[in-house]
Amino acid sequence: MTLYSGLPFKAEDNWKMLERALSCMDITCVSAGESKKIRKKKRNVRIALRRIKDQIPSGYTSIFSIYAQQIVNLSASAYLKLYYSHIHGQLSFITPLLLQTPINLYGGGAATSNCNHFLWAPSFLNLRVVGFPFSTEKMNIDEDKASDLIVRTKPKVIIFGASRILFPHPVQRLTRLAEDIGACVWFDASHVMGLIAGGQFQSPLQEGASALFGSTHKSFFGPQGGIILADKEHGEIIKQRIFPAYVDNAHWNRIAALTLALAEMREFGKAYAEQTVKNAQALAKTLAESNFPVVGSNFGFTKSHQIFLDYGGYKKGREVAEKLEKANIIVDCGVRLGVCELTRRGMEEKEMQKVAELMERTVNAGEEPKEVKHEVAKFVGEFPKIQYCFE
Repeated sequence: MTLYSGLPFKAEDNWKMLERALSCMDITCVSAGESKKIRKKKRNVRIALRRIKDQIPSGYTSIFSIYAQQIVNLSASAYLKLYYSHIHGQLSFITPLLLQTPINLYGGGAATSNCNHFLWAPSFLNLRVVGFPFSTEKMNIDEDKASDLIVRTKPKVIIFGASRILFPHPVQRLTRLAEDIGACVWFDASHVMGLIAGGQFQSPLQEGASALFGSTHKSFFGPQGGIILADKEHGEIIKQRIFPAYVDNAHWNRIAALTLALAEMREFGKAYAEQTVKNAQALAKTLAESNFPVVGSNFGFTKSHQIFLDYGGYKKGREVAEKLEKANIIVDCGVRLGVCELTRRGMEEKEMQKVAELMERTVNAGEEPKEVKHEVAKFVGEFPKIQYCFE
């Protein structure tokens, strides 16, 4: 649910969900004194919301800043910051800590274009970026070569994460090396934030990273934007130095929507993340059996929400993607597939077999995409309700 500041919304439809979100906010991570303050804020929020509810007519009204201002206070109980995108989060984290220090910034773990967004963001700050050595066979960071490179270059910061990410990164092993040379370890979880929140994939903060940042609108099913979670030391630095260089305005509509998404992730995230990985693995296996060039077969294809089809380059990948698009099946030109939206519609492993069949008919069997398109629409129509959310 997204509430747009200044625009009408159906109050009756959203009231119960907002109250549920308030009751689900986690306050166990703070001290007793802070916990008491947060409980008081929650009481004040409910009072404020009820006053608004009492004043609105049946039907529609506008959401005012007091509504979202009170909600955002709940999210401020831990070292948690909200941003317009994960790039804002990355830059805002790097700048206060490193701008005055000549460093080697270790780019996110991936091959070729897979780490480009890690490389160009810090380059605005004239920081030297070195990419992780990457194994195309394992579709992951080459641990041995990465270890040698860390010892040799002694980077100030090591950042894990990638846009094409099938398997957990070796955070724990490489963090031990980082500690030896005094480097910070961060994790860009933009694409796997929802899986991490649901207890799947890996736990970067527990594995040694001092900060985790990323998008709130990919595998994490929230509004478009970014988020940072950090330990106390780094969180305090960000709090003190980020305003107003990178964040100067609050988008109340997005903050309210993210608050609800966080509450839903806490309630349903474990089941959602587990099913997402199961669906990705089932779809990858079925596609491989249908002669699609699925990578990672020696390692179970995937442990994330993603699947990669290797057509040897962008040109052929684009042809495949455009053909599938004509059948209402959307992939990128990588070819990269993700199953988060299918999972949230309530699809499970058996439905992944149907998805693979539709793709096989379109790409390999040469059936006209427009013929498959009607069947795709009918199939999707059987799953009209979003799952893993409050009723």
